[in-house]
Amino acid sequence: MCKGLRIITIAVCALFLWPLSAQEKSDTVYTFRFVPQKDMFYVPWSGNDTELARLEDCMKRYRSEILSGYTPLYVDGYCNSFDSETENLATAKTRSNRVKSELIVRQKLTEDCFITRNHSGSGDYVTVRIVISADKDGETTEQQNMVGAWLCDYAESRQPFDEIKHRHTLKEVGDVTEVTL
Repeated sequence: MCKGLRIITIAVCALFLWPLSAQEKSDTVYTFRFVPQKDMFYVPWSGNDTELARLEDCMKRYRSEILSGYTPLYVDGYCNSFDSETENLATAKTRSNRVKSELIVRQKLTEDCFITRNHSGSGDYVTVRIVISADKDGETTEQQNMVGAWLCDYAESRQPFDEIKHRHTLKEVGDVTEVTL
């Protein structure tokens, strides 16, 4: 009976913690519009001001990760308002640089914080994308620790473990919760 309860407890621990170990990354995309055939970044034009404010709020939350290079800003510039691909790529590059310059000045970033690609076609805009790990919310790690502690306490209250087995179970729970770290 005691061995069966231990196996069930470990299985329950694994089932509860398994979804937490499969943390996905989510990305947030911010789009800045440009006047066709113009490369100037007009902040108050076409909702760019609202989008810039949203981006800055997100950047403030993840500032240390962005500055360390752990969470880069992906900048993609697009232009399709000229006849030649060369002109479109040159304009897309200038637009990307204008958006990056705005962020560098406002948020005191460096060029190293960005990964930039430019494209000819698809429209006249620049996107800034931030890929954020799901466990960066601060709650996920805490939740993992709380669930692990709760399960161990529950198992301990149902049937006393010998000291070695209890430490082994705590180590297994710790290993499962550390998978995502």
